[in-house]
Amino acid sequence: MSVRLKVSYTEDTELAKLRQRLAPGIERCRLPKKQKGEHKRAYIDWNSNVTNQDKDER
Repeated sequence: MSVRLKVSYTEDTELAKLRQRLAPGIERCRLPKKQKGEHKRAYIDWNSNVTNQDKDER
């Protein structure tokens, strides 16, 4: 099953940590060209059929 996530973050390191955790299942990560304001956005297409690194149940 594919999931589309809309992520809000303030620092680039927050997005990097999230991408690292979701890495096995990320199909695409898109950043809008124009980012105004305090919070930045990212759109992640993630495939939940791939197991995560922590071996947690979903």
